[in-house]
Amino acid sequence: MVYARRLADEGYRAKAEELIKELFGPIYWKPGKEETWSPTVLGMQKRDLLRDVLSAFAKSKTLTKLGQDWQETLKRALMD
Repeated sequence: MVYARRLADEGYRAKAEELIKELFGPIYWKPGKEETWSPTVLGMQKRDLLRDVLSAFAKSKTLTKLGQDWQETLKRALMD
């Protein structure tokens, strides 16, 4: 989270997008499929971490739109 807050504070959009995509993973990821993406990091669910990261980005002056757009995308992905 410290890294995410730092990206938000500094407005590093490219690095923020890279972090989002790594935590989000494949859009239609389902357990049991053979893919290289792992849904966890250090025993925590990546998409749960992503919620917190997006919240930090949404509060940022420079990454607000990015955070809000991805929050909507994550919400839709979790509904499927």
